[in-house]
Amino acid sequence: MNCIFSVEEATNKIYTRLAETTNWKYLKSRRCLKNTFQDLIFEIQFYSSKWNCSYQSINMKAEFSILYKTFGKPPVDANNIIAYMVYEPDGEYWYDISTAENLNSAFIELNNKIQKTA
Repeated sequence: MNCIFSVEEATNKIYTRLAETTNWKYLKSRRCLKNTFQDLIFEIQFYSSKWNCSYQSINMKAEFSILYKTFGKPPVDANNIIAYMVYEPDGEYWYDISTAENLNSAFIELNNKIQKTA
């Protein structure tokens, strides 16, 4: 039987695993991974579905952006975004992270996309 997670459990697992493999800092208050290099800020924001229900259905998505500090104060000023990309599974809008198997496949796919683009 496949382990089914609560919303908090599933989201924490995938965020911390991605933070460990990318070596980026996880900001729990903003639900994002962040890496800074000189005047550039690399961020991956995480969003979860409002329809998430613990032990039933848990969905999330991620968006990658590069911000340039000189163009405005991050993260509020939209003028400082110089690149943007949405991470979505093939043919879907959300990553299903309800079960251990789905969470692992979402992690592998997201990690591959992050390694190739970020």
